[in-house]
Amino acid sequence: MANISKANLLDKDIRSLEILSKQYKKKVGNPKELYIWINPSGMKTFSVEYQRNKFKKIGEFREGIYSVAEARRDDLKILKELESGKEINTIMGKDEKYLYKNLFNTYIKQKLKNGISQSYITKITKQHQNYILPSFGNKDIKTIKYSDIFAVLNAIFNPNNSRTSRLETIHRLINDIDKVFSLAQRDEYITYNPSKELHRAFPTASRFTLDKFVDTRLPALTDKEKIKEFIIDLKMDNKLD
Repeated sequence: MANISKANLLDKDIRSLEILSKQYKKKVGNPKELYIWINPSGMKTFSVEYQRNKFKKIGEFREGIYSVAEARRDDLKILKELESGKEINTIMGKDEKYLYKNLFNTYIKQKLKNGISQSYITKITKQHQNYILPSFGNKDIKTIKYSDIFAVLNAIFNPNNSRTSRLETIHRLINDIDKVFSLAQRDEYITYNPSKELHRAFPTASRFTLDKFVDTRLPALTDKEKIKEFIIDLKMDNKLD
């Protein structure tokens, strides 16, 4: 039974917990089974004590993303399910619905229902298969961080050549990633969508070419013979009015 603990740590208390050379745990409280583990790396991880001195990780403390209040909510949910007779491994098991690849498939199906052309769907799917699904396809969307997605997209970015920068591809991928995360967010499975900040991490293709002083216009015709050829071709174009 979940009991009220004398400990009642808040986000500010978690922030101030000292980082030591060895891992240690601290009671968060309310319920009494909620703990936080402080690691030498600086990572602070919430866990539930489901049996005496046996713990299961709930989530990493990330201010503004996964707070004490959210950890308490998840901890209480787990404790209620334990009391109903469920096993901890069943409760903490991976929910296939929220694997990134399954949410992506749901997103694609919605696109098809909305009348998006098959050629465009094929393009979106191919981009995801090339760049996103190999890294995130089998991951629970709750575990995918901003820094993880940024690392994958940054590897695609070629800042040394404006014509092969892949910025248009990157921003299209971000748009699709945003839609996938939004599916889980609407279900209240996640509270934070890391893709919202990604557009600002990469310049637009037009801004990039301007900053690099790249002239994207086609070269002008200056050779007289080529100009004549162009005029002849233009006159022979029966598609012109």
